[in-house]
Amino acid sequence: MAVAHFAERYGLFVIICLGESIAAIGLAASARRIDGGLISVVALGLLITVGLWWTYFDRFVATAEDRLRDHDDPVLAAADAYSYLHLILVAGIIVFAVGMRLAVQAVGHPLPEGARLALCGGVALYLAGHLAFRVRIARSPSYGELAAAIAVLAVFALGDGLPAWAVATAVSGVLIAGIAGRAGQQQPWSSELGDNFVFVRSLPIVLAVGWPAVPAYPPEKNPLPDRPGLASPGQGDESFPHPPPERGRTVARQPSPRRPSQCLSRGIVGRH
Repeated sequence: MAVAHFAERYGLFVIICLGESIAAIGLAASARRIDGGLISVVALGLLITVGLWWTYFDRFVATAEDRLRDHDDPVLAAADAYSYLHLILVAGIIVFAVGMRLAVQAVGHPLPEGARLALCGGVALYLAGHLAFRVRIARSPSYGELAAAIAVLAVFALGDGLPAWAVATAVSGVLIAGIAGRAGQQQPWSSELGDNFVFVRSLPIVLAVGWPAVPAYPPEKNPLPDRPGLASPGQGDESFPHPPPERGRTVARQPSPRRPSQCLSRGIVGRH
């Protein structure tokens, strides 16, 4: 079994799910008027997404490949750690995307309990799934991730009445604190993991793809209303004639094609 290719495919799938969460944030933001509150919540949502990415693609992604390669039963370990436990990671990303989309829609208002549960619960589920992934593949639990998951759930329990930006700020702060704590306990970055920053550089591209997905004008605000006299697409020219010319304006008449009989009668065949 090609361990490197196997782990890479699941990593790419996680990247796709994170990109879809960014697109969901862009879709929700494109339907609202741009102001300071909207920009702050969208920026916090992107920061949380980067924190989820960093949690997965940190140094442990290379450690997981090495442990799977040297495992006594790599097939069973791969089935448990990647095929099953990654479903928890994906479910956490999806639930977080739903909560973040609702948070963007509730800018400036207290975040409802369901939206707060989706936002905080999705991040906590993702952290729990990654913790289980670490324990299954490498038997190295991360108590920092466990503490971060508990802290995010505490934000949900104590955040009743808080606005969307405050809940997103608390969740992003928990992720940043957890990442900083793990970074202080590990070795410097290796050159092999530098390619993982490709996803961070692609965040603006993913957001640009999701931003124009919603039409700029809703049906009730169509900037081009129907005007009488104009032909509608899909209907014949007989029922919808061309618009009449304005007063005082001369419209040039298009010459009609001549038939061969007319050309012969007028003796102008040689000139055609």
